[in-house]
Amino acid sequence: MSWMHRRFRALRLTLLGLGLGLVTTGCANDITDFAIEQPLGWISELAIGLQYPMDRDPLVRGWVNQLGQETRANVRRKRVPYRFSLVDLAAPNAFAIPYGGIYATKGVINFADSEDELAFIIGHEIGHVERRHSSFAFQRNMLISLGLSLLTNDSNRDFMQIAQIASYFMDLKFSRDAEFGADHSGAELAVATGYNPHRSIDFFRRLDRVYGATPRFFSYFQTHPINEDRITRLRTRSYLSLTDPVMMTTIGNGYSRRLQFANAEKFYQGAVVADPNYGDGYLGLARVAAYRGDTPAARNHYQQALAHGASQQTVQAEVAALTEPAAQPSAGIVVASARDADAARTAIASGDGNIRLAMTAAQALAAAPVDASPALVASHNEVGTVIDRLNAMGGSLSTPGQTVLRSGIQVRAAAMAAASEAGESGQIAEETVELYADNQRRLARLLANNPSAEAVALAARVQADQETYLPRLRNASERLQSDSRDIAAAVRESHRIITALRQVPNNGALGSAIASRLQSQLEAANTNLKAAQARAESAVREVRSGQAAGLVNSIDISMVDRRRPERSMAQHQVHRFMLAEPAIVERLLASGLSLGETAYTAGYAKSGDVAADTLAADARGARNSIVAQLDRGGSRSANVALMLRLLDLTLREELEAESAKPLPQPLPTQPDEDERDSNVLA
Repeated sequence: MSWMHRRFRALRLTLLGLGLGLVTTGCANDITDFAIEQPLGWISELAIGLQYPMDRDPLVRGWVNQLGQETRANVRRKRVPYRFSLVDLAAPNAFAIPYGGIYATKGVINFADSEDELAFIIGHEIGHVERRHSSFAFQRNMLISLGLSLLTNDSNRDFMQIAQIASYFMDLKFSRDAEFGADHSGAELAVATGYNPHRSIDFFRRLDRVYGATPRFFSYFQTHPINEDRITRLRTRSYLSLTDPVMMTTIGNGYSRRLQFANAEKFYQGAVVADPNYGDGYLGLARVAAYRGDTPAARNHYQQALAHGASQQTVQAEVAALTEPAAQPSAGIVVASARDADAARTAIASGDGNIRLAMTAAQALAAAPVDASPALVASHNEVGTVIDRLNAMGGSLSTPGQTVLRSGIQVRAAAMAAASEAGESGQIAEETVELYADNQRRLARLLANNPSAEAVALAARVQADQETYLPRLRNASERLQSDSRDIAAAVRESHRIITALRQVPNNGALGSAIASRLQSQLEAANTNLKAAQARAESAVREVRSGQAAGLVNSIDISMVDRRRPERSMAQHQVHRFMLAEPAIVERLLASGLSLGETAYTAGYAKSGDVAADTLAADARGARNSIVAQLDRGGSRSANVALMLRLLDLTLREELEAESAKPLPQPLPTQPDEDERDSNVLA
């Protein structure tokens, strides 16, 4: 770690200067942005990158950055260079560091049920940066003492200080007012960017439902105000008003830009109900009708828009671009033969047994995830106290003690990350088996009467995938139960050894013989952990591959017998979520792949930085699962599944019953006073 040691020495005088500067200034403006926050952000980014596993996957990280940059366009602190990074942890979390570093875990992407929720989460973390919460908290609690200690730093303590900085931001506790203020920013930025801020309430309620009172390691918002208080505060804000036509039209316009017209239509309708004289609401409804090919309805809405003050030039240009419906109807749906339909119904019904067996195993794993154990959480808190005490000793902690502490922190971090991965995989396994059961129910409805040839062909593929992946999901869940126990044992052993160091006297002395014994025990725990991790990784890959296959099928079930505008909308979502150029999506579909297969292939190509056309050519020969063909080692399905899940949720909401869900009921609003406005921060 000599290179890291050199970089830390170069920053010591800078940090000391920052600490002394904070004592004498205490202000925050564009000058102190550069003088204080920039170097503080730089060293924090270094610390986090060394302590936590970062995922630089071009697909998922690229999508997070795309969402972040879209939100960034509406921030107030324009000079801050916002950066959006992906942490390779399965537990849901997000956090910010000074001067624009925003971090989201893969777990929080998997936890969210919509883009709107993730837009709020990103906006919330941007809010902490805009209001300088993380910078001020770090300055108050840590910077001066850390800067002074770095003057007498030696190479053995560099790792401890890096771990201390990184862990500080990961578990940072803000005041209630700061959290309420960041929530305000998150919802406000969501609206400005065209996302639905009401979904933030869905996010908080799901947190309570899934995690309850016993937090898992690194659970998102576990150190924050109770979620019900946050929901209450958010629901009384004017930017969640359902009586403000401008607000609702802004959200509707965002959905329209993303071609999610079912959601856009609800907000445009809400706008004209709130104000029947609001021309832009009618203009939005006209654009929705025009995209769907309903020219008469579009003309009617354009007339209403003109009558209520919409721009005449805009309306005339858009009316001129309208096209009349085709004179001849397109070819009808091809109905399958009675024999093929009966065979498909029988095959789908035969999958019940595999689903029941897989669900039993997945539920057993998800019922007691290793990282939710109260004993482990209590031990986690106790260990943190010991580490804080030993770090506070500075140079007085003996070299053998520093070595044991450093090794303990490394084993503990690896064990807790493995525990989190195993625990979250149990939840994903259960959700995946439920997805397979839901796919089967949806197909049964499609096959109930006179199914199309497309539905019958899809049923055969879905049944083949179930026969392949459900036994694998069952076996993976059973193996993970055993592996989770071994991982939990490694967590407990690392915690036991670190807590043994609480006996170190205040002079920091630790005998070489005791240190050697503890170090040997840590090495044994680490060996056992790595063996359990290696076994668990194989099972985790099986879970993620099964999830990807189920999502591909779910997307294709949503697309059965859809019309041209709906298929065009769906192709656009593949382009957005898989970061694939529209021409690539068109070529993959033209090669004979379904929309779900196209989405997986495009995402796999982006994730692996390979040509999608080459993958499609390799996959065309066989018609079994696209996941099995492309990702035999399970190396990329996990990341592709993250984006497939968001794509599937979006398509189902647009195309199925969820699109009929009414808007939330309005509550009285209150002024948008800002608990931490710029005049307070300055």
